[in-house]
Amino acid sequence: MPRMGGPLPDPRWENAACHLKGIWLSPLSLSVRCRTVNGASFLRSDRPVITLLDGNRVEPGEGRLLVGEGTVEETLEEWVWEFESPVDLQKAASVTLLRETISLSGN
Repeated sequence: MPRMGGPLPDPRWENAACHLKGIWLSPLSLSVRCRTVNGASFLRSDRPVITLLDGNRVEPGEGRLLVGEGTVEETLEEWVWEFESPVDLQKAASVTLLRETISLSGN
């Protein structure tokens, strides 16, 4: 379920931000599309966490940049992280990325 708009601040860059355009969760991977500002290609060092309804956490492997286009000042990026084993989407409660938690329950 995508969450639109709003900057996610980069904890290492004072004036950089990632404007989230969408999040897509499948049983095998998580994809994120964002517009980064001021060279904030910091999704490279962050790993999202999927929290399940029972409180267990699923952490994917290292992310890969699929698409990156634009300038240093503003870039559209799409990242993907793959899971070691399939995730039951009915049991996924939230995604945490860059210290922001996005609910998947629709609440």
